Amino acid sequence: IAKLADSHCWMTQNLDLDLTSNPEAEDYVVLTSENTDLNDTTSQAYQDGYTINEDGLITWLPERDTIAYNNLNSTTWQNDNSHPYSYDYLDTNGNPVYPDSLATKEIAGNHGLSGNYYNWSAAVASNNSTSASGDLSNSICPKGWKLPNTTSKEFGDLFVRYNILETNISKIYLDDGFYKLISHPLYIIRAGIMLGPSISYRSRGYYWSNVVGNPTYAYGTLVIDENLIMPEEPVGRYGGWSLRCLAR
Repeated sequence: IAKLADSHCWMTQNLDLDLTSNPEAEDYVVLTSENTDLNDTTSQAYQDGYTINEDGLITWLPERDTIAYNNLNSTTWQNDNSHPYSYDYLDTNGNPVYPDSLATKEIAGNHGLSGNYYNWSAAVASNNSTSASGDLSNSICPKGWKLPNTTSKEFGDLFVRYNILETNISKIYLDDGFYKLISHPLYIIRAGIMLGPSISYRSRGYYWSNVVGNPTYAYGTLVIDENLIMPEEPVGRYGGWSLRCLAR
């Protein structure tokens, strides 16, 4: 993590949290309001899989496990707008992957690792986000951290501070802007997107925000490639994208 030029603390590596649906599993990590960014149970999006005890502790049980790197196919990953999917991207030997050829280990170190891929429902900790609206309160970020919000242009403002964009809604890189993005201190890499049983668009980076568009879209998410950077782009919720959290 690092305190960056926008005065916010950001993670400088993609989130790599495996979700587990079985509380009896040996590696099960209970996601609660004590260790995870769970603040709200009033929204319909936070009914399925949520419990709250007499002390006010919120617990979310994900609908399904994160898909292991050697168990990915068209059945295990389905392009779903409403229900959570996540995938642990490793190579055939089970080792972490550097997906961005321009953010190599030499340039980015461990910051260049892919992390996991999450569809939007998984990112916002929902087992059924069909009725979600507005800016959602919950996420799978750690306690005290949250997903970026593009209504308040947190991605765009950050990139202006580093002279990557001229304005917080610009789409054209300033000089050397792309290389500033993938290197110290930001390390925002192009890890591609999960679509069906494969990773696609490896020349692009995709990062979720917490902003709802409509029942099939999340609005204001970050899309990057070598030629354009879109800090608030509407996209379908079904694809598996990367996550970067920032401190509340």
